[in-house]
Amino acid sequence: MDAGKLVPKFNIHLMKRITSTALVSIAGTIAISECIIWKALTPKRKPLIKDIDLPFYENITIENTDGDRRNQKFKLQGWLVRPQKESKGLVIFTHGYSGNRISNPTVRGLLKEFHLRGYTCLLYDSRRCGESEGKKITGGVFEPNDLLAVTRDALYKYGFKGHPIFYYGYSFGGATSIVTALKAKQEFGQDFQICGVIADSSFSDMKTYIQDYVPHLAAQKISGGHFIAKGLLPVIMGMAKLKKIDPESPLKAVQSLDFPPLFLVHSKHDYAIPASESVKLWQNYHGKGPVMLWLTDAQGHVKSYLQSPEVYISNVFHFTNIGSKRLRSSLFQASSKGKEELIFEKIIYKDNQSREIE
Repeated sequence: MDAGKLVPKFNIHLMKRITSTALVSIAGTIAISECIIWKALTPKRKPLIKDIDLPFYENITIENTDGDRRNQKFKLQGWLVRPQKESKGLVIFTHGYSGNRISNPTVRGLLKEFHLRGYTCLLYDSRRCGESEGKKITGGVFEPNDLLAVTRDALYKYGFKGHPIFYYGYSFGGATSIVTALKAKQEFGQDFQICGVIADSSFSDMKTYIQDYVPHLAAQKISGGHFIAKGLLPVIMGMAKLKKIDPESPLKAVQSLDFPPLFLVHSKHDYAIPASESVKLWQNYHGKGPVMLWLTDAQGHVKSYLQSPEVYISNVFHFTNIGSKRLRSSLFQASSKGKEELIFEKIIYKDNQSREIE
């Protein structure tokens, strides 16, 4: 056999090996991406803290559907905490990713303060969190449906139709609260008297957040994590789209002229969700107002309350007073401070006005 016949044979074997390697690499990338998506949608449940000093509460169950084509029913679990006197209004708390109704110390602190001031508080576990049913979380696709179901029961089952209502959410729950506030206004009309949304450490858009910041988070966890994440993200995002994991954008919601008053809290040193995410929401807000942004010097994610509980509580109730009265930011005296000077213990209003904390 001469050399001329060996060359094509060699090339055929080489092409087979290249093709085989490429197919294995593609299959491996898809398998890894599928595993990452599944792990993200099925985090380990956190048990409820039992040994905490809570006001008297009522266990409640809210029925909801999973939102997919099967629309299977499942139950959300929560607490309804009523004040001893006539209620001033309702506050619905929504927790962050993989948390539960009472896992965050900020919620535990605010619950007591709202209760002391005469508000009813409704805390619940989102799907597949805490004690609620559900096979998986959905990255913000159907979590707004959970809050809608909770709101529906609050209005028509627990007697808060036409009463003042505030949404409070942190991190992932903050984004859910922002998106749902607009959906609930559209669905329930005048029955839903939303006075404001308080969002602590929210992102502005899930898809852009994942694309822009997940590689940086991965780099902090493992060596070469930035490059690994950059390589896998296009595949993961493509598979998420195929699975119809396409959450609604809080950034789009706050641009609605019908959006209620909004109070954004964020630490300038948040390692998980940068403060620039709340700044985006503040800058793009076009709702009824006021919109207030408070950037703190706390270290870490959702840590502003822990750094200064008294100031945090004071700011929250300053906002609830404004929200209840439907005051606009233009009522406050202008200051020389502007957008570039967002500092701790100063609330910045949409029209560049600022107000010192009392």
